[in-house]
Amino acid sequence: MVVIKDLYYLLFNFLAILSFLLIDILYNEHILVCIFT
Repeated sequence: MVVIKDLYYLLFNFLAILSFLLIDILYNEHILVCIFT
């Protein structure tokens, strides 16, 4: 059970970081689009 719990913890952290980076990229691209248009 401990191993499964650790795997879920790592997976959750990975998804959180991935979603944060995705939002950051989309936000930056939105700023670039606003600047260029």
